[in-house]
Amino acid sequence: MPQALWIFDVCKRVTSSILVQNENILNAHWNTHSCQLAFCTGSNQIFFWTPEGCSCVPCGDENFTIFDLQWNPKGSSLMLLGDTSFVLSFTS
Repeated sequence: MPQALWIFDVCKRVTSSILVQNENILNAHWNTHSCQLAFCTGSNQIFFWTPEGCSCVPCGDENFTIFDLQWNPKGSSLMLLGDTSFVLSFTS
């Protein structure tokens, strides 16, 4: 599994960012309404990338492990999938 996520600017034909994590990156999904990428590593944190920078947001429950995530069709919230449950996360 990869621990680096390469983001390319296809219009300029250059590498825009390289995100290196301590843990394997399990899933990454683009927001369909903005230039925002969300990804998870099997921890209780959600990672976000935008052209302005990166951020890491912990899930409220320390015991919840995020294995997958999915944006809603409007791009205003994320469904975070654990092994036996899920959490809805709203972004602003």
